[in-house]
Amino acid sequence: MAWLDDIQDASFRGVPFYVEKDSAKGGRRVANHQYPKRDKPYAEDLGRKQESYTLEAFTLGDTAIADRNRLLAALRAGGPGTLVHPTLGSLRVQVGDWALSEDLVGEMRRCRVTLTFFEAGDIATPTVTTDTSAQAGAAAGAATTGNQAVFAGSFMA
Repeated sequence: MAWLDDIQDASFRGVPFYVEKDSAKGGRRVANHQYPKRDKPYAEDLGRKQESYTLEAFTLGDTAIADRNRLLAALRAGGPGTLVHPTLGSLRVQVGDWALSEDLVGEMRRCRVTLTFFEAGDIATPTVTTDTSAQAGAAAGAATTGNQAVFAGSFMA
């Protein structure tokens, strides 16, 4: 089985295109701490960076202009969408930049588009949790009331 058999047909929001080159970028977020009079720094891992994907894409053939227009409409739509990457598979992404380049004389049936996508991720919404401060305050109040009653009963007896 050749490695070409593993390459998937690329598309964004269901609009197909061809890919000439691609690249991906990621890493870790790091806070570097350097202190005076200390020879050893400390690198603090702050979690994974947002990944980005750049594709050198093109449309081709008699329908190149119509296919390009469908792709541009998909890129202009707001919100995240599904990118089928040729080697990474299906990814939920947000459109970053895109750049259209056409050679209307030399490549009359080919429209090139450089695409940049960012990993969409999920919106972290606040969740409801127990108000432990209020619970501690209520427990302390109940304990104080109980202790006062015990003390008063012992002292008056």
